[in-house]
Amino acid sequence: MPNWLGELSDEDMDRALEWVNQVWGRSRGCPMHQEKPQWTLGNFIARASGTNEPVGTYYPLLVLTCSVCGYTAFVNAITAGVFPGNPENPTLYG
Repeated sequence: MPNWLGELSDEDMDRALEWVNQVWGRSRGCPMHQEKPQWTLGNFIARASGTNEPVGTYYPLLVLTCSVCGYTAFVNAITAGVFPGNPENPTLYG
């Protein structure tokens, strides 16, 4: 599990990369250009919530960035098995 700052451990990164490679695939193209992309996995969890409050319920997200153009995609970190979920809503934390 990521630390309190949202930084992924080496084990988290390995788990996330394994999930991304299995589900996303290693050769997925970028929707912004025709060049072959090089996707980079960020080492911090991003948070998406319906409020501007620093605490509360949010969606923890893995950040994938195309190194050619900077296009960024988000993947639910709970679905990817990197972050614990809320028993009442398995894709939500908090």
